[in-house]
Amino acid sequence: MLEKLRVVFTIPELRQKILLTLFLLAVYRVGYLIPMPMVDANQIQILSQSNTGGLAGLIAKATVFSASQLDKATIFGLGIMPYITASIILQLLGTVYPPLMELRKEGEAGRKKINEYTRYLTVALCLVQSVAYVWYYLMPTPNDGPNLIADEFENADGTMMLGWQIVAVLIMTGGTIFLMWLGEQITSRGIGNGVSLIIMAGILAQLPRSFAQMFTQVREGSMGGG
Repeated sequence: MLEKLRVVFTIPELRQKILLTLFLLAVYRVGYLIPMPMVDANQIQILSQSNTGGLAGLIAKATVFSASQLDKATIFGLGIMPYITASIILQLLGTVYPPLMELRKEGEAGRKKINEYTRYLTVALCLVQSVAYVWYYLMPTPNDGPNLIADEFENADGTMMLGWQIVAVLIMTGGTIFLMWLGEQITSRGIGNGVSLIIMAGILAQLPRSFAQMFTQVREGSMGGG
């Protein structure tokens, strides 16, 4: 195994592709650690560490398998999943919608056009999802959970200022668009399928925390039962 790795790194072109892929994946992971400026980091930390029910609990569980970071409210919070969703929607439509069926028959030109439509649909999905996220997760009603907005970005009624709501939506949408571009760069200049590698890196990065939480819950449950 080690010998094979040594041989791989002795090939300049292959070594360059591997290093570029690792660098772009590192950029992706750094973005996952940068919170949006309008959120209260302390409240986010408390909420993510608690066993929360409702929407917050569902979001915390979903992030493990979607490679997103919605429970942390970071600039890459939506992850790459809107792009995956858009791709699936267009693939399904391509089997029943005649114009898309014709594009699929046009070869490379048709594929490029479908990729363009996929990007447009990704942006639309990001806008819808980020608006819902800001309204229903970051600033929910008192009965739904804590308000996660930093004090300096709040109105008198506890909601986020409208201008900052727009900024938050644009940040999250821009984050997914950047990840989409990052995946395309890995695919064309690096090693493997970029989108798949981004998803895998996101899931692997969250597995240790998920296992630690699971073991803690099992231990506390067993201790409580004893």
